[in-house]
Amino acid sequence: MTRLKEGLQAMLADLAEVEILDIDAETLGGYFGDRPLTEKQQETLRAELNNAGYSVQPIYRIYRDVEGYRAFFAPEQAEIDLKAETMRALSIRQPHIERILSGAKNIEYRSWAVKEMGPLLLHASNTREAPELFVEAGIADPDALPYGALVGVVDVVACLYDAENEDYEWLLAHPRRFKKPIPYKGAASIFRVPTQEVKGQL
Repeated sequence: MTRLKEGLQAMLADLAEVEILDIDAETLGGYFGDRPLTEKQQETLRAELNNAGYSVQPIYRIYRDVEGYRAFFAPEQAEIDLKAETMRALSIRQPHIERILSGAKNIEYRSWAVKEMGPLLLHASNTREAPELFVEAGIADPDALPYGALVGVVDVVACLYDAENEDYEWLLAHPRRFKKPIPYKGAASIFRVPTQEVKGQL
């Protein structure tokens, strides 16, 4: 039996005794172990709990298994308004943006808070991080990655303040990679991109 099934059975047994079950880091580790649940496993768990008659509310602060990743229940994928004149975009250096698109990174650290949730275009900056970060990310050929281009879209689902590090954590979900990068000049902070520029990829 998989750890997901075992953890679900144990959780349902506990839910039979209480009306509300708070899932924090220690509790989650007790059910499923120290490895974070994948997005597919999270969806399966949420569906099973819903089928059992339980309502699952989003949980953000569960645990951080590796830098830049945290397991959390995300809302459904946001719809993109293709009739809007522009879309928000954020420029991020490689290899961080590749890690977001691959699902290995779902937290973006910033010194400022984002107030608007929903779809956010991902722009690969022309500036890249130090070579050792590519090695740590398992990327053998940094030159093969796109730079100076819009490469996908992700949903911003929450923004949390980390008092210990004095920064903000943008929680990201549902990364969607463009089939082909769109060359585009980035900008500091959030910038706007005409929807027509990316409509074909959306």
